[in-house]
Amino acid sequence: MDLTGKTLGHYQIVDEIGRGGMAIVYRAHQASLNRPVAIKVLSGELARDPGFRERFQREAHAVAQLAHPNILPVYDFGEDAGSGMVYFVTQFVDGGTLAARMHTPIPPKEAMHIVAQLANALDYAHANGIVHRDVKPVNVLMLRNDHPLLSDFGIAKIMAETKLTQTGTSMGTPDYMSPEQAQGLPVDHRSDIYALGVMLYAMLSATLPFQADTPLALLHQHAYELPPPLRERVSGISKNLEKIVMRALAKDPDERFATAREFAAALEDEIAGRHRLFNIGRPKPTASKLSAWLTPTSLMGQPSPTPLRTPTRPGRVTTGQKVKRAAAGFGWWLLRTVLSVLIVLLIVGVILLIGAAFALGAVSEQAIASQQWVFDYASPGTEGHIACADIQKGVSQALQPYLLESLTDVKTTCRPPDSVELSGMFRGRPISLHARLHTANGAPAIQLERLNNVPLYVVGGIISDGINRGMVKSWVDAPVRVSVLSVVPASIELVYEANPNAPVRISPSVTRQPLAVIQVENTITRTATIELSGPTTRTLIVSPTGSLMITIPAGTYAYTLTVANYGSATGRITWDTGEYPWVIR
Repeated sequence: MDLTGKTLGHYQIVDEIGRGGMAIVYRAHQASLNRPVAIKVLSGELARDPGFRERFQREAHAVAQLAHPNILPVYDFGEDAGSGMVYFVTQFVDGGTLAARMHTPIPPKEAMHIVAQLANALDYAHANGIVHRDVKPVNVLMLRNDHPLLSDFGIAKIMAETKLTQTGTSMGTPDYMSPEQAQGLPVDHRSDIYALGVMLYAMLSATLPFQADTPLALLHQHAYELPPPLRERVSGISKNLEKIVMRALAKDPDERFATAREFAAALEDEIAGRHRLFNIGRPKPTASKLSAWLTPTSLMGQPSPTPLRTPTRPGRVTTGQKVKRAAAGFGWWLLRTVLSVLIVLLIVGVILLIGAAFALGAVSEQAIASQQWVFDYASPGTEGHIACADIQKGVSQALQPYLLESLTDVKTTCRPPDSVELSGMFRGRPISLHARLHTANGAPAIQLERLNNVPLYVVGGIISDGINRGMVKSWVDAPVRVSVLSVVPASIELVYEANPNAPVRISPSVTRQPLAVIQVENTITRTATIELSGPTTRTLIVSPTGSLMITIPAGTYAYTLTVANYGSATGRITWDTGEYPWVIR
């Protein structure tokens, strides 16, 4: 039905300026105030819903009381008695809609400025218990000075509560519908934030985040699929702006901005180039405050007992307000300054720690490389054994000059297949160092992993590299190299092979000391310890029902045999060149 040239209430219809599925918009003239107005006439079919008039009256009253610079003001509303048509009368805007400007990407600052204003308008409406439910570019009217006005508050809610949409059809536009709307779940103010995020995405890229051939497929994408990263769609977008948009488009409402005001504040900070440290300086509304704004009764369409909040009008700032603002500003500045100083100190501390690790690694490399290693008892194809007790003594003797009695009760624990743990007391406090052993370039190598169960990461790697470089240097001219290194419960086992890079040594005048090979077999179920003293001093630890083979200089030795929790025996024994079995029964 065309109303052009007719009178509707106090308004003379001039011409039609827009048409949608559920309403037609006309330009009209209000003679009493001699001004142009816009009239949105809703479908006459709505009048057939029994409760429509009551809902229309309630929502129209609520929307008409919204007074915000970025909300299209509602001047009047009414119902035509003859046709049953209902209508809203609003300000007439001749600048077109935002949708007309979105055929090409809108510059980021311009887009953020528009959306920030719309977010503030939504926050005001949300605070007064009204959720828009159908935020989209055609519902944003643009004044000639690029000032946006958000329109059609309450329309989607009225439609959603009529019989026309109670058969399973969702109200809203699929392109801008939130995941909870797409799934038919209850909605709140965060659905508007999602729709505004879709609109900002489309303004920046001139393309929607989701596109499909059917509305059902589009709703599925909104509910279950992630939007393509904005920076892949368009260049010139900062990472921070992309994060803002993607947060507004979060599937879970709890992961979006808590309020539209928080969304606006993030955009305002991005426009001004303010990147707040840990988001300090903008308090977030609490859940109780949000629930006070959006009561269940107002969302379900019942009259809200809470009166509308009157928007704050700019006025003169009192001296007390100035003092409070100055104090708050100084407090945030002081907090940011302290945090910045702490971060700088942390960075300096990390740099010094890494520098100290490099220095310690270099010292370790030099100290190990300068040692006079003896390889007389190692020959290709033979096995060597280093008892954990010998490591324990060696560590204690090596560190004693430097730690000056600070390190005591040193113990070594061999943990198969490749780990060794050193523990003790450092100035009365327990300390432990866990390391893994392996071979590198034919020499034993170490990887320091944990100090008091704290991972060493980069520092441990730097020090380990220094130690291993020293080991490689000290073994480079050795007649043998290590082919296999493994850790057993009581010792470290080494298998030697010939070193093809070793220099040829011709020493005919040197007589090598005769050697004896001792094969120790422990047949009892307790650990046996053998202390040998003679041409050389050795400590042998043989695990229960285990065996051990060593190569030592031939000669006479005094020995002390100790069996755990059993007893000990002493004596003397002579070994000449050859192989000798020693069975512990």
